[in-house]
Amino acid sequence: MKPMEWSVLGAHWRLPGLVLFVGAVTCSPVHRTQTPTASDASQAAASATAPNPFAGWCKTRNLCREQGRCATDTSANCYADSDADCRASKACRTTGLCSLRDGKCVAITDADCQKSSWCKQFGECTARHSRCIAATDDDCKRTHACRHEGLCSGSPDPNCKPSVVQYCCVAANDSDCRGSDNCDTFGACSAVSGACQATANADCRRSSQCAEVGTCSARTGYCVAVADRSCRQSVACSTHGMCTARDGWCLATSARVCKRSVACRRSGKCSLSPRPDVGCIAASEAECKQSTWCRDYGLCHLKEGQCVEPTLDRQSCPGCAESGTCTPMAGTACQPTTDGACKKSLACREVGQCSLQGIQCVINSADDCARSAWCEDYGHCTAKNDSCVAGADADCRSSIACRHSGLCAARRGRCIAVSDKDCRASDLCKKFGRCAVKDFGCW
Repeated sequence: MKPMEWSVLGAHWRLPGLVLFVGAVTCSPVHRTQTPTASDASQAAASATAPNPFAGWCKTRNLCREQGRCATDTSANCYADSDADCRASKACRTTGLCSLRDGKCVAITDADCQKSSWCKQFGECTARHSRCIAATDDDCKRTHACRHEGLCSGSPDPNCKPSVVQYCCVAANDSDCRGSDNCDTFGACSAVSGACQATANADCRRSSQCAEVGTCSARTGYCVAVADRSCRQSVACSTHGMCTARDGWCLATSARVCKRSVACRRSGKCSLSPRPDVGCIAASEAECKQSTWCRDYGLCHLKEGQCVEPTLDRQSCPGCAESGTCTPMAGTACQPTTDGACKKSLACREVGQCSLQGIQCVINSADDCARSAWCEDYGHCTAKNDSCVAGADADCRSSIACRHSGLCAARRGRCIAVSDKDCRASDLCKKFGRCAVKDFGCW
């Protein structure tokens, strides 16, 4: 056993393996520094000068070009170690991440943000919390959030920390909201606590959702369906049998309305689901085989209340027939790998997601939209920003919405009523006496 040194009132004793406490004792191990040997020095020098076996590896990787992470540590991890690498990266040009901090490229100055392409496209022009965000009025007015949700003014909170979406933008007044897509579509035209909400029945009646799906009354910030009459006068009653107001929505509540619906003739949904929130479904192979989608596109096989393409349903991936995700990948995931799978899927017929892009079936062309039920029902026949919208009067005039509700003119991506003549020719006029234009609809 090594001797231990200890002290009693300033005096030191050393005993092998024995400690005595006499009076006031202060124990304090004595640390001695061992003099390095020539062998230790040579090993340290060799370690310091040993070559990194991965040196230069990250310079050739996408992480260097994309994120400025061009340096490699001894474990082959890539990191940023110079402002020059950050400034040469795509992240600097695109998102303003041009300065080095803690092994990463980050945004430190507004000037870097304002030079980025995302500033021009999305208004992310202000440096905050190491990234570029939309935080001023001018920034916010350039964002998708302004156009779609009315979030067009800089947040009054200087400590705003955006999470997923890089915006510190709010709806400061009703004018922010009234210029937004959500006002046109959902009646969310009033600024409440920094967001746009539906607070007036008149705004709901002007919304496209009133004419399309019967949500025409404002309740708790949203437009909802409160009367069967608004449901019966909607396009969705004709197309999907959704003619009865229940819990704020228009729903199909009888087999009779399902059999009379466009969805019965088109996609075989001629029976009422036992679940009240589901509506009309296909209940037999016979219903599928009599549908136009069976005749035109081969969607003739019954699967869980829907008619699908039979060869896709036989694939091992469970979502193949519905969404075109027909190729098994690593683990249990499946994804689409061919345009053919996308075009045969139910999502192509329903909403126009007919083209393969990367690992998804997406809306990529007017042809995709023209194949969809949204085009036939609501005139959303033009592809724009990954969605199908009403891009021309011709889109609207060929739709059920025009014949049923007089919505025959395209404005801001939706079909609206602009003439008494269109209203007088509509089913709304003939069945319900709504023959004059008012609030973008026939009343």
